[in-house]
Amino acid sequence: MAKSKEENIDVMEDEKVEEKIFKAKAKQYIKYAGTHIKIDEEFQVKECDLEELRKYAEIEEGE
Repeated sequence: MAKSKEENIDVMEDEKVEEKIFKAKAKQYIKYAGTHIKIDEEFQVKECDLEELRKYAEIEEGE
């Protein structure tokens, strides 16, 4: 059974999941994805980080 679990993990690692990217503008000085972002600077946000960053940035969610 352990072997089948390892195979499933390998299959999951090979899959590429497409994640949406949104434009944002910082409301305050923040550090995101290893980058220091100044007030009013525009940057891109991954979909998985939207909820947390709403506190610190204006996020453009147009389709």
